[in-house]
Amino acid sequence: MEWVTVAQEFSGSDVVVLGKVTGQDQWSHDGEFWDGTLYTVRVTEVLKASPTTVMNTYSENSSGRFPMDIGTTYVLICVPR
Repeated sequence: MEWVTVAQEFSGSDVVVLGKVTGQDQWSHDGEFWDGTLYTVRVTEVLKASPTTVMNTYSENSSGRFPMDIGTTYVLICVPR
């Protein structure tokens, strides 16, 4: 397995921001299970590109999930699909 460095992530990204989580909603595919969490993030600083002032980011309910805390600021790296 080859690890990706932060510099590689940054250079290969479309958008990099600092953002503060302002809200969250559980999202469910079928109404019975939480398939993931949809976070609302207020952009506080743009490090690359020019996104909107508010972003939504999704964390699926899997082993790759990344739970975020409301009120905490995170670095968000948005890579092309």
